[in-house]
Amino acid sequence: MDYLDPKKRRAYHIRLYVGYFLVAVVIGLATYIITAGLNGYGLNVKTGQIVQNGLLFVDSKPSGAEIYLNGKDQNTQSPARLVLPAGTYSLKLTKAGYRDWSRQFALNEQSVARFQYPFLFPLKPKTTDLKTYSSLPPLVTQTPDQKWFLVEDPSASAANPTFDEYDTTTLDKTTPAITTISIPSGLL
Repeated sequence: MDYLDPKKRRAYHIRLYVGYFLVAVVIGLATYIITAGLNGYGLNVKTGQIVQNGLLFVDSKPSGAEIYLNGKDQNTQSPARLVLPAGTYSLKLTKAGYRDWSRQFALNEQSVARFQYPFLFPLKPKTTDLKTYSSLPPLVTQTPDQKWFLVEDPSASAANPTFDEYDTTTLDKTTPAITTISIPSGLL
């Protein structure tokens, strides 16, 4: 019967409204913090200051390269996503057996820098002959995505041309995929 007592009812309503107010404050504060984080603001835990950050995406071919920023090892390998304070940086990618790759770049607040194209060249490239032709092939072409490589066999007749199709994704294997294609004489 506490709800019939006006003092207890009033105290209950006060506690209820204070609780609603505190929950609204917590929701508003959490929304503000999340929005600030999405806009690139962060807390520097070493100094306790609020800084604006940028985002850096790094990838390389082959992957697994060590990432250095301004000469300091980031203890991560490509591909990587790094949140950094705004500023000017020197990016260096290193991998054993490959040439180093480096670039200078400026990272602004609330911006994204992408380095997804670095290609690390081997220090000592290996070459192997896939097939030897009797003379220079009359036609050599590749698809725009560089996945397929097509070579016309020079020893084939002009009336019935023969092509060798190479799958470049298998070139690093001991037996790469080579398909011989014959085109009917009436097609060309």
